[in-house]
Amino acid sequence: MSKKSLVALAHGLDVQENVTRVFDMMGGAAKMIEPNSTVVLKPNAGHAAPPEFAVCTHPETVRAVIREVKKANPKRIVIAEAAAVGCDTDECYEACGIAAVAREEGVELVDIKKDKDLINVAVRGYRSNISHVKLPRLLLEAEHIINLPILKAHASMVFSGALGAGSGPCSDAPAEPDHGHDGRVVGLPRRHQHHGRDARRQRLLPPHPRAHRGGLHHGLL
Repeated sequence: MSKKSLVALAHGLDVQENVTRVFDMMGGAAKMIEPNSTVVLKPNAGHAAPPEFAVCTHPETVRAVIREVKKANPKRIVIAEAAAVGCDTDECYEACGIAAVAREEGVELVDIKKDKDLINVAVRGYRSNISHVKLPRLLLEAEHIINLPILKAHASMVFSGALGAGSGPCSDAPAEPDHGHDGRVVGLPRRHQHHGRDARRQRLLPPHPRAHRGGLHHGLL
């Protein structure tokens, strides 16, 4: 795999046209995605808010990507997410409109929080007290994972660079700490950003209709 990142930009008001142009500029879905493969779409659906609040990935962006991915004839298309702590993922899917899109487009919808088929994966070169994390088999064995974050302000930092979306693929299962010499466990977060080893990933920063308070503009990275 090339060490250089391929970035494509499309500007316009039509979500499907923007997404299609970006895929085309990157060589097309058939070149990016293997036929008969499993493709996981990872949107941001962490909170129960309607599309006009611009809190979650816009459902029409998810629809547009699904339709592009279908051109490559994959075996499975799966939307997978784990909502924020204290939030119900299925409720978030319904509120933000992604559940309706999944039904209309005939793709699977998975709540990672409820996934019990987890694999204990060693964290390579870890420098904290976390030596292993439990990750869903679905994500580890998928040939492709497409991240679909939303550009928005973040409560914990000015700009997260969409890295926060990486916590969604992790289940809420506690990580396995590496105990220090005195037996203490330091800094044990419940969710960690660690992705499948062999999956090919593309990151799309999707276009969104302007937020209800005028905060966002269309754009695709």
